[in-house]
Amino acid sequence: MKPKAVIFDLDGTLIDSFETAYRAFAQILKDFGVRPPSRSEYRKLYWGRFAGDNYRKALGISGEDLEELLKRHVKKSVEFSELLRPNPYAKKLLTRLRSQGIKLALVTSTLRKITISHLKRMGLRKYFDVVICGDDLTKRKPDPEPILEACRRLRVKPSDCIYVGDLEVDEEAARRAGIGRFIRVRRKVDLLKLLGMRNGKD
Repeated sequence: MKPKAVIFDLDGTLIDSFETAYRAFAQILKDFGVRPPSRSEYRKLYWGRFAGDNYRKALGISGEDLEELLKRHVKKSVEFSELLRPNPYAKKLLTRLRSQGIKLALVTSTLRKITISHLKRMGLRKYFDVVICGDDLTKRKPDPEPILEACRRLRVKPSDCIYVGDLEVDEEAARRAGIGRFIRVRRKVDLLKLLGMRNGKD
């Protein structure tokens, strides 16, 4: 049965933004005189999480200080955006889904200014009817609320949707939201499961 909507995670699903996010985070910690985590530590402790929560954890700051720090984080993330890499199957998939009349949404824990900048740089912004970012709501994945809000804006039932993500928090959020089907992206080609394709071919 064809879904009425497909909702995507961004980082690690449609684009490879790990190095961009890591460099921005590490540089800011260095500016504070704090040793940044290794890449493996960052992936385990911080990757896929809301930047505000990460800086609270790493630096113990909050309130106005955190707000100012997040502005620096946005600036650094945009500066390092040349390190972004798209999933090579993303545009083909999104184009096909839209041609079938399927609504598309994005739900990410990334800050809105960074999300929109990354989408535009990768040529993906035009595909999405709804974009929900980490600073749009007070709750974030694995809480189901961001996915539920996307469904409300799309005017579809969660059970009529597919959610696509790469992390356990994505799967948990989808399950708690009552999403009809979850697709886990462990390799770039996994995106093509949505089209019943393999190895980049129809």
